[in-house]
Amino acid sequence: MDITGLVRDYGYGAVLFASMLEGEMVQVSAGVAARAGLLQWHLALLAGTVGVFLATQAWFVGGRLAGTRILQRRPELEPKVERARELLDRYGAWLFVGYRFLYGLRTVVPMAIGMSGVAPARFVVIDAVCWLLWFTVLSSAGFYFGEEAMAGLDLLVQRSAWLPLVIVATLAGGLAWRWARR
Repeated sequence: MDITGLVRDYGYGAVLFASMLEGEMVQVSAGVAARAGLLQWHLALLAGTVGVFLATQAWFVGGRLAGTRILQRRPELEPKVERARELLDRYGAWLFVGYRFLYGLRTVVPMAIGMSGVAPARFVVIDAVCWLLWFTVLSSAGFYFGEEAMAGLDLLVQRSAWLPLVIVATLAGGLAWRWARR
């Protein structure tokens, strides 16, 4: 199986769907693939932006239409949604831009915004522009530092014979430290 062929044939679809789950690392990786000539940068950027935008819109619509029911079924989300509501009250529309930096709240913030009664058209426009800008930065970083990343990956592969030893040593050290604490 040829990895480069798979990336060329299915790369844009993979970027689109994978970005729905973990957009940032996927977009950086897509930039690296574009730098290596496997994908076209602007199409990879578009695929990643569309994927994460669709996921965000799904959370927004879910919050708007069924937010209370979702929280009844998943009560562990309640503290995060409450935190998102506090941030929305405090920062208003600026939260639409800044929530991408809030680890652990990136999925519930759109849901909380949907539950807050924000007009869908307003959220769609601001969210689309913000994701496009965010992913342009990430994809560009992958594209411009792609050669260095590939060189680092080659070095890692060359040194991979040591990886099992490092894992075993790390586990042994962790167990020894735990035993010593007792």
